[in-house]
Formats: sequence, C-alpha cells, structure tokens
Amino acid sequence: MRAPVTEEFTLTVDQRAAITSANHATIAHGKKASFTVRTTGYPAATIRESAALPAGVKFTVGKQGTATISGIPANSAKGRRYVIRLAAGNGVGATVTHRFTLTVS
Repeated sequence: MRAPVTEEFTLTVDQRAAITSANHATIAHGKKASFTVRTTGYPAATIRESAALPAGVKFTVGKQGTATISGIPANSAKGRRYVIRLAAGNGVGATVTHRFTLTVS
C-alpha cells in the first residue's frame, strides 16, 4: 500500500470590479477636502474620471483600486454641482461606471 500524497496549491479567483464608494460628496469652497473612491474586485481595478472638476480640485489615481478627489475648491465653485463619471475596470468582465456628484458649498 502506498502512502497518501498531498500537494499544496493556490487557487486565484478573479472578480469583476465594482465601485463601492458613495455617489456624492459635499465640500466647502476655500477649505482643503479629500474624498477616496474605492473599488472591490480582483485584480485591483484602475479608476478613471471624466468631466470637469472645480478649479483647485484634482483626481489622483491611487493604489489597490483607489483614487482620490482632493484639493481646495476655488471661490468660483461655491454653490455649484459637478457631475463626474467614474469608470473602473480590471480586465474581468465589462468596465463599470458610477455617476458621482460633487457639490461645493
């Protein structure tokens, strides 16, 4: 009779990207603000944005499926709403989109 044989292995399961952050945020003009966009899925997603952000605010792609909307909104942005289209993809399934509204108070 032979002894049982075992072998260790790693099973990797890919998962389609999803944007899990809120779909809106309010920031005050003239004050530093930051909002993190988060995703789930494997491998980690890459996030893109399209649309104009308020003067003084930028979109920065982070690591591990994150991005940041941050800065100091200019006074000219006070009282305005900005609709931003976020897209996340990781090569598994279709790219997902997310409509995000940034309000400057």
